Amino acid sequence: MMIDEDIPGLPRRPWGADTLRVAEEYALTQVSGKEETFDGEHQRLAWRLVRLVGQTFVEAFDGTWVNLPAEGSSPARVAVDLPFRKMFYPEPITLLTAAMKRRTGEEWALVFG
Repeated sequence: MMIDEDIPGLPRRPWGADTLRVAEEYALTQVSGKEETFDGEHQRLAWRLVRLVGQTFVEAFDGTWVNLPAEGSSPARVAVDLPFRKMFYPEPITLLTAAMKRRTGEEWALVFG
C-alpha cells in the first residue's frame, strides 16, 4: 500500500491516532470538499486513504475487514469489525467523506479514540 509515498510526515509507527491526524490533514489540503472526494482527480488518493483508515483500526484494535449487507435503502458497504465494540462498525468510506465535509482535521482520531 505504500501510502507513505503519498502522504508526507506519517509517523514511523503507522497504526495510531497520530497517523490518522497526519493523513486527515493531508487529505484536507488535497480535497476541497465532500463532493469531490471520489472524483476522477482524487479517486486514487481517496481509495488509498480508505484503506489506510480502515487498516489503522484493524492493526491497532485487532479488528477485521467485513462486508455489511444492504439494509433497506442503504447499500452494502465495507467496514471494520472491532472485537471490543459490538454493533459499531467504523466505515472508512463514511469516515473519509465526513472528514472532507466537516474539515476539522480531527474526525478520524476522534472516532479512533
